[in-house]
Amino acid sequence: MTKRLVVAYAGSLDGAAAISVLARRLDADLATLTLDLGQGIDLEQVRDQARAAGARRAHVVDARRELAGQILRPALTAGAFEAGPRAISVTRPVIVAHLVAVARMEGATEVAHGASGADRVRFERLIADLAPELTVHALARDRREDAAAPRIDQNLWGRTVTIGEPADQWALAPSDAFTRTREPHTCAAQPAIVEIAIERGVPVAVNGVSLDIDELVEVVDTIAGDHGVGRFDHASASSRALVEAPAAAVLSVAIAELASASFDRDMLALRGQMARAYGALIDEGRWHTAARAALDGFTAASADRLSGAVRLQLLRGACQVVGRRVGAAVSESVAAGA
Repeated sequence: MTKRLVVAYAGSLDGAAAISVLARRLDADLATLTLDLGQGIDLEQVRDQARAAGARRAHVVDARRELAGQILRPALTAGAFEAGPRAISVTRPVIVAHLVAVARMEGATEVAHGASGADRVRFERLIADLAPELTVHALARDRREDAAAPRIDQNLWGRTVTIGEPADQWALAPSDAFTRTREPHTCAAQPAIVEIAIERGVPVAVNGVSLDIDELVEVVDTIAGDHGVGRFDHASASSRALVEAPAAAVLSVAIAELASASFDRDMLALRGQMARAYGALIDEGRWHTAARAALDGFTAASADRLSGAVRLQLLRGACQVVGRRVGAAVSESVAAGA
């Protein structure tokens, strides 16, 4: 019997070549999975590339609402983004959940992915936690590929340009590395005032307009990006990541402000510990674990007191709290507007 293999395919040409090589090596009946996570790619073109690489079936799924509702919403409430947006790691649980679901639908016992290095470890940990019966393969990339070329990852939550070695950690970030946020010094001199209504730790409205979480993220992302808000520059010993996550910056500040105004000192200290643990859990690929369920339980219990609204001023790259309403019903906040 021909073995069946499902490959997580992001849409790159080198990924398509790697898929073709793996399918021949394993002599497998091949299906691919591509998720729309807000990366702005031509999904029909991706489908055609997958079929050209040898896929008998090319699954394409819109997972933007799932990313927002099942990952971003609880992580925001927990405070997991207050130390940084985690714009790449938040997508892994969604990708793996769909990869496992498609593998079971296809009757496949093997899956493959294109992650490498530390990302590969985290990706495979997620698969092992969710479907330990699956055999996992990593796609072999063309080693002639320029290792120093920047890697660009984009989704609903943010855009990341990762610069590998040799990375100059001292140099100013090149302005052309950013496309989702304006240069702060070129932004309007007049600030934007944004009011975020929050119900039980979840942002539910912007300037009096109620929105689903995925729509709300897009709206805040656009407003904040136009005012240069949401740029992060993260360095490690081996790489440098230039991140744009305008909505993450604004929404994290709003929820942290409401928590600070709602909780006493002991509760804030405990929430801070839980937030750091939640962030580490996302980064390390431990989403599908009992530990995450336990943290969600704490977050849900403490969120009973996290309702109200926060008013923020966005001006040339800065996000500043200029008002808050603690404990007000969301209906009051939305009715009051900005």
